[in-house]
Amino acid sequence: MLDLACGPGHVAGYLQQKGLEVRGLDLSERMVELARENFPEVDFEVGNLLRLGEREEFAAMTAFYAIVHLSDRQLERALGEMFQALFPGGRLLLTFHSQLLEGWPEYRILPMDQVKIGLQAAGFVLEVEVERMPVAAEDRTRRGLIWAVRP
Repeated sequence: MLDLACGPGHVAGYLQQKGLEVRGLDLSERMVELARENFPEVDFEVGNLLRLGEREEFAAMTAFYAIVHLSDRQLERALGEMFQALFPGGRLLLTFHSQLLEGWPEYRILPMDQVKIGLQAAGFVLEVEVERMPVAAEDRTRRGLIWAVRP
């Protein structure tokens, strides 16, 4: 399993603690350093989700808010790269900010329909689609979650 844009490693670390074999990938060298410090039992590496084709295929991927700084063109490319880096039958769990409720975000808001269309254009079949409201101290955005599979 590959955790894309893993940041300080909390998702990859959680999944590893649940018994999954997981690797983390992040564009930032500093985030990879922090992830390695936080979860030394997980393999983390510097890499770009816009160039996943250079890696082996995976049975599953997580991408928690990995797409929130991408342009439309980069989003299209990233979803295609994710599709290609999965085995047939492989699954992707993608989360993102889908609607601004108040304030001004430091990241991109991606409407649920836009992401769904992008995933389908890349070849994915959508299995689960959820939108949720923010909780506690989270930024005031609705969150999109899509579970997609490469047929």
